[in-house]
Amino acid sequence: MLMKKMTLCPDSWPLALYHPARRNFSSPDDMHALLVRHFQDVYQDKFVSVARRVDLFARCEVNGCVFSSKMNRTDRTNAVLVYCTILQNNIFTTKAYVGRVLFFLQVPVYARDPVTSQIRLLRHTLAKVEWIKPNSQPVDPDSGLLSLQKNTYGENHYPFVTPRRLICRCSIIDTRQKRLVVQVPAS
Repeated sequence: MLMKKMTLCPDSWPLALYHPARRNFSSPDDMHALLVRHFQDVYQDKFVSVARRVDLFARCEVNGCVFSSKMNRTDRTNAVLVYCTILQNNIFTTKAYVGRVLFFLQVPVYARDPVTSQIRLLRHTLAKVEWIKPNSQPVDPDSGLLSLQKNTYGENHYPFVTPRRLICRCSIIDTRQKRLVVQVPAS
């Protein structure tokens, strides 16, 4: 009997966006420029444009787990652990980063179909994330928890990520000397 190796395919995970929402929101110039840069990286020569009007959402459900954002007034647990793959020195490295979700958005993108060369409208769902810098010693020796700095990366530091890359919700505990991360159990 042959056994098939199971692979994790986050692109196939179900995704749903929940209210509160702001429909047909006109994105500010700086956010629109970041979206254009993001999709130029994604589509390269097939990229045409990003619509100025986007839909913002406060919550997103990915594969059965509900994530909240800063936009949500009832649930302020907007810290998340995010699975990222980054190219450094021509080597792809994958690790988890901690950030705060500011909001989820649905973005209309116009891209050229590689087969027919026609321009198609595609809708992408993204999370705008404020990344928190890890400490030089990433794990606290006393507690075994992830250790963070008090400051964040700038707003232009890869602010958009697909919600399917969110691993879990977490809480950030601030003490006088430390900032630690605790994973929140799935709801």
